[in-house]
Amino acid sequence: MVGGEFIVVAPSERGKGTARALIANMLKDMSVSRGRKVDTLIFEVENPAAFTGKERDAANKRLGIYQKFNAKAIDSDYFTYVQPPLEDGKNPLDNLMLCMIQTKDAATISRTTLETYLYDAFENAFGIENVADNEHYKQNVASIKSDQVPLVPVISKQVGPKPQVTL
Repeated sequence: MVGGEFIVVAPSERGKGTARALIANMLKDMSVSRGRKVDTLIFEVENPAAFTGKERDAANKRLGIYQKFNAKAIDSDYFTYVQPPLEDGKNPLDNLMLCMIQTKDAATISRTTLETYLYDAFENAFGIENVADNEHYKQNVASIKSDQVPLVPVISKQVGPKPQVTL
């Protein structure tokens, strides 16, 4: 399983390839630190279809960075991602989607891999104890509709009404 970090680039450094370099180095560094090649990076990103105006434009621009790595989104017809609240009193986020960057071109992600990623993210990234009992974890797992969940290309512009196609 792979981990990840937030990628934030200062406004003065945007448009210079900084995010692409950070992602490439992160994949390389993760391989070295784990002592084996990391071939899959799973990450969450804002779903442009959930926004309008400038927020949609910004989400599409971020997706454009991942598009250069041939990122794929986990098909929203087969899986609905909800990020748990990160603080007490906050609401879960349902305006995100899970995407993948892979060194090999796959058309699906297995239910087992997706469930393992979710468990790891809930436990390690979100700091949730007793993950298996967490209502948001259960909601995510229950939303997986197939043993092999399709992946769709990340496209960084809105071209139609369906979020899985019009990222």
